[in-house]
Amino acid sequence: MPNLPNTPSTPATPTDTRAADMAAVKSGYDRDLLRAQIEILRREASLRSRLEKSIAAEHEAETAGALTAAKTLLAATRTRYDGEIESTKVEYAEILKRVASQAAADQKKLDDKRKTIA
Repeated sequence: MPNLPNTPSTPATPTDTRAADMAAVKSGYDRDLLRAQIEILRREASLRSRLEKSIAAEHEAETAGALTAAKTLLAATRTRYDGEIESTKVEYAEILKRVASQAAADQKKLDDKRKTIA
């Protein structure tokens, strides 16, 4: 293994490496590492915020669309059934009229029979 010159990036002996490691441990933090971590946290927080806003906006749009579609379908259903109800009312009135005239005719027959018997 060739001997490398003693430079700050490559310590010459294992004890120099150990001393550098101990210095890093004693200091407790590496500014560049912390800055990189803070930058990652900020970037991810920004992404999360954008996603939360887009999810909320998408939810609002989907909800509004579903509500509009439901109102349209409800109006169409009400129109259809209102028409059916009106036609049923007319039909019912005709049936009542027929039944009333039939009842009157039957009552007249009974009255006529009673008169003939009496």
